[in-house]
Formats: sequence, C-alpha cells, structure tokens
Amino acid sequence: MQQENDYIDLGVLIIDFWKGILKFWYIILILMILGMGAMWGYGHFTYVPMYRATASFTVKTVDDILDDELSTSYVFFYDKNTADQIEKTFPYILGSEVLQEQLREELGTAYVNGSVSAQVISNSNMVTLTVTSRNREDAKKILDAVILVYPDVAEYVLGEIKFEFLNEPELQENPINRPSVKKNLAVGGLAGAALGFGFILIYALLRKTIRNEEDLKNTLSTALLGMLPEVKEKKPVITEKWKKKSRYREDLYSIQNQVNYIMKKNEQKVILVASTAPSEGKTTVSVNLALAMAQRGEKVLLIDGDLRKPDIKNYLNVSPDGKTVEHILSGEAKVSEAITYLEDEGIFVLRGGNPIANPIEVINSGKVEDMIKQARAFADVVIIDAPPVGMLADAAYYYEYVDGVVLIIRQDWATQSKVMDVVQEFPGQGEKLIGCIMNRVKTGVTSYGYGYSSYGYGYRYGKYYQYKGK
Repeated sequence: MQQENDYIDLGVLIIDFWKGILKFWYIILILMILGMGAMWGYGHFTYVPMYRATASFTVKTVDDILDDELSTSYVFFYDKNTADQIEKTFPYILGSEVLQEQLREELGTAYVNGSVSAQVISNSNMVTLTVTSRNREDAKKILDAVILVYPDVAEYVLGEIKFEFLNEPELQENPINRPSVKKNLAVGGLAGAALGFGFILIYALLRKTIRNEEDLKNTLSTALLGMLPEVKEKKPVITEKWKKKSRYREDLYSIQNQVNYIMKKNEQKVILVASTAPSEGKTTVSVNLALAMAQRGEKVLLIDGDLRKPDIKNYLNVSPDGKTVEHILSGEAKVSEAITYLEDEGIFVLRGGNPIANPIEVINSGKVEDMIKQARAFADVVIIDAPPVGMLADAAYYYEYVDGVVLIIRQDWATQSKVMDVVQEFPGQGEKLIGCIMNRVKTGVTSYGYGYSSYGYGYRYGKYYQYKGK
C-alpha cells in the first residue's frame, strides 16, 4: 500500500472543475438567484434618498469690488496670488468649526443635517458649492445659510469678499442616489456565481478518486490489468452478436490475456471479481471475462455469488428454472445439479435466484468451501461475481477459498482512501489481489488520459496504438 501524493495536477484539476460545473450547475444557478435577491433586498430596504443643492459663483476681494464700481466689465481670471489663496483657504474655512457653529446658529438647529463641499477651479476665483442632505428642504436651507455666513467667517483670512453668482442656488428635484436595479441584480448574480464556482473549486481540490494509472499506483501496490472504455450499451456483452471490431472487445481480450497469464503462472483456478462500491461494473466485467476465456478455449464456470442482487441472469439467457447458488449453500443441491450450460456463449453458469434479505446466514453455513471445491474440480477456470466489498461482508466469506481477486475500479468513482480500506478489509490485507481493472474509462475533453501497458491494443487520447508486450 502506498501513500497518496499531495501534489496538484493542474490538468486533472481543470477536468475535475469542469465536471463539478456539469454536476453542480444548479448550485451556481441557485446562488446566483439568491445573490440577486439579496442585493435587490439590500438596495430596497436600506435605500436612503439623498438630495443636492448647488451654486456656482466667483469670489471677489475688496480690490475687485472697487474695480467693479469703475468698470462694467467682468474678469473671471485675475491676480494669481489671490486665486491661489482662495483655492487653498476656501475648503479649509468651509470645514472649520467656526463656520459650522455659525451655520447651526443661522439654521437654529443642534446639528447640520447635511454635508457641504466646495470645488475651486485651479488658478481662478470660480467656486461651485454643493450641499447634500437626506432632507430635500434642508439641502436648500443649508446652502443658503453657507452663502450667507461664509463671507463673515472668511473675512479674517481673505478680507472683505463678495460672491458673484454664475448659477443661482438650485435644488435638484429628484434624489441623486437612485438605486440601479440592473446594477444590483448584476452584482448579486456575479457574487452568487463566484461563490458557486468557489464551492466547485474546493470540491475539485478535495476529490481524491482514482482517475488514471498514476492514481492507482499512488493508492495500491498492485498491477493495473487494463482499462475498459465507457460504451453506449448499458450492459455490454461480447457475444457473437457483438460487433467484431470494437475498442471494448479488444481491450477486454487484452485484460483476459493478462489475467489468464497470471493465473497459469501461479497455478490458480478460482478468482473472485469484486468492487469497492455498487455501479462500478463488476458483474459486466465478470460476465465478459468469462466469455473471453471461453472463446479462447477454457472451460469456464461463472458463479453469481451476489445473493442480495443476483444480476448475471440479466446479462445471459439463463433459464429461470432449476437450482441456484442458494440451494447449494443451503445443502439442497450439488454444484453439478445446478450448473447451466449456455451453448451459444460456450460457458457454464451457476445462477443466483431471487434476492435474499439476509444472505450472511446462507453464506456462513459452511457450504461455501464445499461449493468452491466442487466448482474447482468441474472447470478449468471459476469466476465468482461477488457483492461490493466496501458495503457488505459477503465477499469475505468467498475470499478464504479463492485463489485470487480481481478488483474492479470505476474511473473517477470511489475515493482513493475507500479503495485502500476495501483492500485492507480482505484477510492478509489483500495478498490474493491479482490486480485491478479500471472500468468505464471516459475519453474526449473530460478524460484523464486512457492507456496502459499490456498485450494487444490500447487507447490513449483518442487514438489506437499497438503495445509491445514485455
């Protein structure tokens, strides 16, 4: 057993992120809707209208006032020193406590219900005075009050001054801060989408499934016997009716060669085909592995060892009549009495009957060893389709009496830790494990790469290539 690596494969992360989007797209949509609703509600219930009053004027000192009495002309840009002085001091005086006190006294209030600001055009005596308030009438009152008291307060700094209005004090009719519903909805939607994508990114980072051969090497110290591609057929079976040339069939024959070689090398006859969880395709692989071996000349007996969900009868044309595995394990029949030969497929089958709610009592009857002994004497190869190891203890009762185990791992399905736990559940921590078969391997944009080193043909990145067996 090996430890998992902590490095992040960027390519795998991108694929997992995309798969997360396809899987959880509705979460993004929900968060976008919630975000838009939240922003609309926030804008609607916290909205406080603000009103603005403005006036534009020039500031004249005593010298300019005297000049005006002698001339009807009017000059906006005048002595630079005076302009600089106004530019620097006007905002300062406007924010002074002296002026604020004068404003409160003029308005007859304890505080000024608004903010006052001034914009002085550089190198000139032109000023735009702005008052903003929550109350429309207050905005105009404050502006009028500032215009009235400012000259008196500024006299100590600028001397005698006079305002010549370019635009008379004006109060805007409508609030200046009307909320933009479209903007709020857009911001809320984007925030919700960002939150959704963030959730999916975390999901992609935390996923530790077995997606390729490298993940398997990092999880288990065992061989990858091969990979089987995902096909359109729900229950693919390589009978004569199956099209002669297909990637699935060629890859299955490659796996069969691997398994057959290992079994003969180790003088093994009985293998258990198991998986970590449901829906990984163990029954499909069990049936096809038996068919492939039979087509290569072996006398094969396929046993449906899953008493909770016997499924082999749904793959092969097995007669519903006769004895079943349950009858053998309960002592009501011998193996030879329950075996069915399928002439078209060329294999022998020991079928399961109706699902049993609690098969442990039947399996634990002491008849498993005797059944396997009879099967070993009958056939060249015995393949037992077992229940998922990660959920049920049933497979462990078969494990003691078989020669080897083939573990089916569906690509990007079970977590690496789950696979490790399943192998450790076997006696001897999986010492009988022949190897793993990665099933339902995807190709195309969302694939993790498809290929392995063995006999026959492989498939990687959408192209066939010929392996040179070792």
